[in-house]
Amino acid sequence: MERRRWKVETIEHRETGLYVAVSDDLPGLYVHGRSERELEERVPVAIKALLEAAGDNVGEIVKCDDDEKPESFRVPVAVYAQEKCHA
Repeated sequence: MERRRWKVETIEHRETGLYVAVSDDLPGLYVHGRSERELEERVPVAIKALLEAAGDNVGEIVKCDDDEKPESFRVPVAVYAQEKCHA
């Protein structure tokens, strides 16, 4: 199975305190939560739902550790991958 990665940016709305996760790598991904932890729980579910809606056969979606991200993907983004994060 092909391993794919998506860069996901997290934005904090200053007035409301809500967090939003979006991705240029995955059009249509827009997840909100009251904390970064809540986003970490919701983002993989949303990625899987978007891919399945597009007809993809999707395995587990996992967040990559910071040491597994390319240097250009460091803060403020997270990288999520299909199944495993290692290249």
